[in-house]
Amino acid sequence: MSRCLFAILCGVLLFCPGCSLRSVDRQSDSFGVTFVIDGGNAGAGGDDPTGPTRATAAADETAVGDACLYFVNLAGAVVDAVSVSGNTVFRNFETGTYKAYYVANCGLGGQDFTSESGINAFVRSLASETGAFSMFAVKTFSVPEDKTCSLAAERLVSKVEIDKISTDFSRYPDLAAQTFTIDSIYLVNVAGESTLADGTAFIPAASAWINRQRYAASSADVLLCDVVRQTVTAARPHSVPHYFYCYQNNVGSDTHSKTWSARYTRLVVACTLGTTKTYYPIDIAGPQGRLSRNCRYVINELVITDLGSDAPDNEITGRQPFRFSVSVKDWEGNHTISERF
Repeated sequence: MSRCLFAILCGVLLFCPGCSLRSVDRQSDSFGVTFVIDGGNAGAGGDDPTGPTRATAAADETAVGDACLYFVNLAGAVVDAVSVSGNTVFRNFETGTYKAYYVANCGLGGQDFTSESGINAFVRSLASETGAFSMFAVKTFSVPEDKTCSLAAERLVSKVEIDKISTDFSRYPDLAAQTFTIDSIYLVNVAGESTLADGTAFIPAASAWINRQRYAASSADVLLCDVVRQTVTAARPHSVPHYFYCYQNNVGSDTHSKTWSARYTRLVVACTLGTTKTYYPIDIAGPQGRLSRNCRYVINELVITDLGSDAPDNEITGRQPFRFSVSVKDWEGNHTISERF
């Protein structure tokens, strides 16, 4: 599955005077390469968010506020770096094989890295994604063979979407007679850190996970939770799409142990039926148990049919109190980048 952004980065990459690092951009005994960046395809404590509802519209998912290209030789050393804007840049290189790394929206400059390993292992915090989403790409190129090098930029975050929530208590008249309210929707068991490289073995320390087993107010609330407070009936579903953003989750296997350990990320719909708090947790994981970066996990409709769990992370056994399907898609778009310089 391609996980490339389909956003078309607009403008022209400009060399930033004074921003180059250890430049190999010589005019003699060197060969020119054009680089193309392709965009491809909160609360105040307690167990549930209680603060003002954030905007449920999708965030500006394609904005680029800062970007840098780093060029690495076969020895893994950064030999040149340049701050960029737009989608093409021309540089000169001596004969050899190199890697080009594109890093955007990380507040980094040409002097921040000296090695390839430093780029790949650089850790981002989910709370830092509330302005513009981090983006990353890498591509090997050879000089003088390659005249053009295209890099497919990917977001570090993924998008979890739920478009509609409805009820069907037709089998339980006693439940149908009670008021059913959607209080909030949020993600739990969220990895709060990610490396720039798509490190499938990277699992954050326990202290770096957000909303462990339940909601807890954090600086990442704008990405992870929505307050709803809407009464829903069979005739009046909740039809407002909600979007949440999280890092990849590499745990590979799940647990519902009361003692914390890394586990699946879940979308939780927190509700009140009559006077009873009830929760509907949905695992967000692909076939191999991983929540991958730069993907969309889409729930078109959640139909609630019975009382749910008594806690956001508790396992529901036996008859399922809802029905739904989750589709995993490329984060397609054809958006125009909204640059912020």
